[in-house]
Amino acid sequence: MEEIAEAHGGRAVTGRWTDIDPSKYDEVHEVQGLELDAGSFISPYDVPDGVRLLFTARRSYQIELRYLTDQEKIELTETDLPEIHFGLGRHSSRLVSLEVAATEGFPEWKKVESLLSKLTIQRNVTNHFVARTVLRDWWSRLAEQVEELQAG
Repeated sequence: MEEIAEAHGGRAVTGRWTDIDPSKYDEVHEVQGLELDAGSFISPYDVPDGVRLLFTARRSYQIELRYLTDQEKIELTETDLPEIHFGLGRHSSRLVSLEVAATEGFPEWKKVESLLSKLTIQRNVTNHFVARTVLRDWWSRLAEQVEELQAG
């Protein structure tokens, strides 16, 4: 993916935030795979309200999720695939980012979903499912943004 860096003067590319309608995800029944009482509501602090794609100076794609509160320090979590890492909030355990080595190309959703399903977040299960649903809903648009970056 050297062509992305070259097309942008050798520097990282910061994407714009795309707003997400959090009301689409605020009820449990809207979130696939989450088994809680019907009619339960999810904390607005656990529902992303924005998503963006960046191409980093380390030659990787980074997808960030924005929340109501300021972003906290992120700890990267290893996965079964060395080219994919998840960023979790140090204190909240919210899924804040996903980093993919650009050398592998942008992965298909099924590959990422498989890794996310193995990610165990003991302290914030609700956010894990909401974030996974948001990423699933936006994955094709993020892939289109990668294609636009590659085109220059």
